[in-house]
Amino acid sequence: MAIGVPPRYTEKIQLSTMPGEYFLALALEAVKKLDWLIGYKSETGFMAFTTTSMESWSEEIKVIAEGQTIRLTSECTGGQLIDWGKNRRNIERLLQKIEELKTGLLPEKIASLYEDLKPNLIPANECVLSIPAPTLYDKVVNSLFTSPSRQVAF
Repeated sequence: MAIGVPPRYTEKIQLSTMPGEYFLALALEAVKKLDWLIGYKSETGFMAFTTTSMESWSEEIKVIAEGQTIRLTSECTGGQLIDWGKNRRNIERLLQKIEELKTGLLPEKIASLYEDLKPNLIPANECVLSIPAPTLYDKVVNSLFTSPSRQVAF
């Protein structure tokens, strides 16, 4: 169970034999199978959103490849203070679905999945996923000390 503003769960996994881009291709396929919405995808990672339900206001899922290390994060998007384990379960569901796909596909098929995706991915040097999101402190300070913009008609 995560507590925070907003609650989040992060897990890092180390790849031993599979290239990071192939893992991302499998992860994107897994997200589709889970009926999550893909919001952003680049050569180094992607962002997706779970669907809203009675038990969830939707969570943001980020998968970022940093060499042979993959960082998976699930973060509440609503005003929740406690996630009751939902973020951890999201990452577990995603990893389980990736494992199912991996065991059912030949390495050549995984490689072709990535090659099919590659033309539609934002280049790594333009990726915004690794830029840290503003903290609650940043948001409060910016809202207090930033003058509102004015629109003046000329």
